[in-house]
Amino acid sequence: MTVSTIPIPQIIKIGVLIGAKGCNLKPIAEDTVNEARVQLNNLINKLLKRSNHSIEFDEPYEKYIK
Repeated sequence: MTVSTIPIPQIIKIGVLIGAKGCNLKPIAEDTVNEARVQLNNLINKLLKRSNHSIEFDEPYEKYIK
C-alpha cells in the first residue's frame, strides 16, 4: 500500500481576515467558512473513496472540520 502525505505545517485559523500580503484585508463571511469546510470534507472523503492509498495527516483532520 502506498501512503500519500498532506503536510499541515501549522494550525491555520480561518474566518478572521483574508488578503494578499496584508493588503486589501476583508473579513470572511461565516457562510463562506462553512462552505469551505464542507468542500474540504467532501474532497477528503472523495480522495479516500477513489484511491487505495491512505492519506496521513500530521494531526486528525476532523479537528479542523466541525
